Amino acid sequence: MQIYRAGAIIILALALPAAGQVATAGAAPARASCPAPGYMPAHAACKVLPASGTFKLTIPGTSFALKGSGSSKVAGNEVTVTKISAPVPSKGGFGFRLTASGGFGSLHPSSGKVWKYNASSNKLKSVKTIKSTGIYQVTK
Repeated sequence: MQIYRAGAIIILALALPAAGQVATAGAAPARASCPAPGYMPAHAACKVLPASGTFKLTIPGTSFALKGSGSSKVAGNEVTVTKISAPVPSKGGFGFRLTASGGFGSLHPSSGKVWKYNASSNKLKSVKTIKSTGIYQVTK
């Protein structure tokens, strides 16, 4: 950077890259990481999926859990569940929203009956395993 003084006006000259040049960083993309517990809402839980073995993701405030298996394809992906009110209150139970930063295979419920919520029709569809992100409802 050079500074030129011309009377009462100060002119700064900066060296900028030529047009069409793009600076790149050589670092690999960071792996997903869940927020520290103090920065996660009390009604949400997060898990970074392992490269092998099984994992369990419990929905806060309930005994309900989702169980899955890690693999090299899903390793490092982040899965978050957030407890919400039941999308169809007349069915009872509670709802949860599942989000993921990538693939997660299938998740098996520990207990109860699981329904996937379709917002456009305001209806529930029974599911045995969870294979995609979305809003779900759990009943007895």
